[in-house]
Parts: sequence; structure tokens; C-alpha cells
Amino acid sequence: MERDLPEEARFIIRGPYTPDNVPMDLLAQFMLQLAKLTGEKKHVHFVGLEEGSLMIKERIEPPAKLKVKERFALLDNCAKGLGNDPVYDETVALLEKHGTTGELCYGDSPQVIPFPGPQYLAARDVLTVTQEGSLDGVVVTLGNRSAAENKPTTVTLKDGPRIYSCTACRTVARDLAKHFDGPALRVYGQGTWKRLSDKGWVVDEFQIERFDVLVDQPLEEILREMGKHFQGWRALENPWEELRRIRYGDD
Repeated sequence: MERDLPEEARFIIRGPYTPDNVPMDLLAQFMLQLAKLTGEKKHVHFVGLEEGSLMIKERIEPPAKLKVKERFALLDNCAKGLGNDPVYDETVALLEKHGTTGELCYGDSPQVIPFPGPQYLAARDVLTVTQEGSLDGVVVTLGNRSAAENKPTTVTLKDGPRIYSCTACRTVARDLAKHFDGPALRVYGQGTWKRLSDKGWVVDEFQIERFDVLVDQPLEEILREMGKHFQGWRALENPWEELRRIRYGDD
């Protein structure tokens, strides 16, 4: 009968530290983090350090092997951006704080769990917000191949170097078509913005619900037109009362 032998796990910390120069208190933090990652107290034991990069080895006794494998499977999903685990996040934060990265290996398996995983970083660096908003631009493309009434029409707006891919119901799309290739519009609706670490905020989706045509008029003319509506205000005894009357009526 084949014996159920212990297996080893290795926590490899890549960076400026080796067994010869790592401070004792930092080594203790790394060892504690490995214990948290393993998730087993009674049947896991420290084996030693290895040369090269800082490698901490632990021995996993047979009663804990299944539990540790399941634990490592969860950590692997976190590295791939497919799961969440506070200990994984905590480990990444500790390694980043000290200018290092890490890898976790189990037994003879070729599988390596990275800290942080590239997919984990991509998921962490994206923040998504959905809200009412507006965009400015000129309609440069409009329409899709489907004539189905319930299928949104695709609309592309161009605002200088920025391109926005939007959608609109067919009724709004017909009105937008009247302003194809200019003038500039301000569209309103429900949008989703994503914040990417390397690009700032970008528009991911935008459903156009209504729009205004932006007036292409010099600022001097706009101010002159506004001034016409304010003639005689200085002669009023109570301008604030007049504003209230205009807004709410005489009652």
C-alpha cells in the first residue's frame, strides 16, 4: 500500500531580499503571510529558507493536503481575476510595500500562483461608474444592419480626437440623422464610465435619450445677446422679487 506522504509548498519572494540580508521582522511578516495563505495551523510546518531569491518552504502533512489544495485553488482564481480573497489582497499589499513580488508553488505541480497576477491587477485598476451624463460631439456614423424596431441604433460621436460609441432608440436616431456630420450636439442619457490606471476615465457605453444642438457662435455675440435680456434691471426697485415673479408667477 502506497504511503500518503507530506508535500511541500514554496513561497518565493522576488526582489532585493535574500536569506542573508532580509531583516528578521520582515521575514517574520512574510512567514506569517504564508501561514495565512495556507489556511492551516496544526498540520503545516516551517521547513527552511533557500538561497537565491528569498524562498520560504513549508511542509504540509497528509491530513491538511486536501484543504490546502482547495485553498490554493481559490488563490489561483484570485490571481486570474476570477475571485476575491482578503488574504490574497493583503499579501499583494505587503509585497508591494516592500518592492517585491511573489510566487506560490505546491508540491510537484507546475502551477505557479503569482502575487500579483496580471489579471488581478487589471481587475483592481478598473473602476466602473454608471450614471446620467452628457457628451459633446458631431455624429459621424449612424445606423446598423438590422431593421428590427427593438434593436438600438449605433451612433458614433467625434469630439476632436475623442471618439464615443453610443446607442439610441430608433426615434432618437431618426432625429440625430438630421444633424449628421454637424453641427455639434450635446447628447444626454445613461452612460457607463471606466477608470483605467493608464488612461484615466473612458466612456464604455452610452445610451442617448435626448440631445441639444450646440450653437456655433462667437463668445462676444453670445454675451451681447445675453445683455439684451438684462436691460433695465438696474432701474428695478427689487430685482430679486422680479426674478421670483418670473420663476413662480404672480401668485
